[in-house]
Amino acid sequence: MITKEKFKQAKLNDPYWSDRWIYISKVVDFLKTIEFKTSLELGTNGLSLISTSDTMGIDGEHTYLHDATKPFPIKDKQYDIFIALQVFEHLEGNQRAAFREVMRTSRKALLSFPLEWHCPKDPSHHALTHKHFKEWTLNIEPKKTWVCHARAFYYFEF
Repeated sequence: MITKEKFKQAKLNDPYWSDRWIYISKVVDFLKTIEFKTSLELGTNGLSLISTSDTMGIDGEHTYLHDATKPFPIKDKQYDIFIALQVFEHLEGNQRAAFREVMRTSRKALLSFPLEWHCPKDPSHHALTHKHFKEWTLNIEPKKTWVCHARAFYYFEF
């Protein structure tokens, strides 16, 4: 798992990470409580939470250089856990299809979403609520939910 020290190093090189340890540390703490061997992280922005994770993204270096709005090039239940933090809001109306792929390719999933952010110039983040997230996740009941640093976290077991 990523450590605070490694996170600080990433932060020095990229302002994107400036205030994210607040919620990343909670995610790491949670991941330590569940069992998994294989993991796939979507949209890591260059920093995986789990050093052994496979990754998927549309640019940069990834195990899968792939657009998550399209069917995943992954076998059924290939991964124990799928992780996507602050990514689903960028899938441009394809969240439901992407979530179907998450369920197909993994046994568990941890997703986070921007909760009720006020940013009218950015409709992908503006005023999103649990209603949106439930629609995106096909109204499947998460095993656990929590809110941290204006982000909603949904953990699923399929």
